[in-house]
Amino acid sequence: MNYLAKLDKVQLEEYSQNPCTQYPQPGDILKLQFIISRKQQRRKSFVALCTKLTGAGVRKRIHLKGSTFGQTVYLSFLLHSPNLLRLDKIRSLRESEKSLFSEDTPSRLCFPYGYEYQ
Repeated sequence: MNYLAKLDKVQLEEYSQNPCTQYPQPGDILKLQFIISRKQQRRKSFVALCTKLTGAGVRKRIHLKGSTFGQTVYLSFLLHSPNLLRLDKIRSLRESEKSLFSEDTPSRLCFPYGYEYQ
């Protein structure tokens, strides 16, 4: 069943104002805020590298690679998910940095300690 067919007029307006209408590209460094638990309304902010986009339309999914407490973390979200609150592009990777953040890079090189994302 079509997801958009279930939405009423108010929800369609919110859907059209979703902050994810401009899709990030692979290689972009993103800052996102998402809900961990709906009941407790726990939120988390995270800085990660966009590795790829899959799907189309409402089912478009973003795959992210980041580091927290020295461990590599892989996340994926539906771009139009209600759990994804905010998605900001910080910047794109420079050509000299692309080798540091490849898929086969050891986890210690993904967002090294002290990495600044201005």
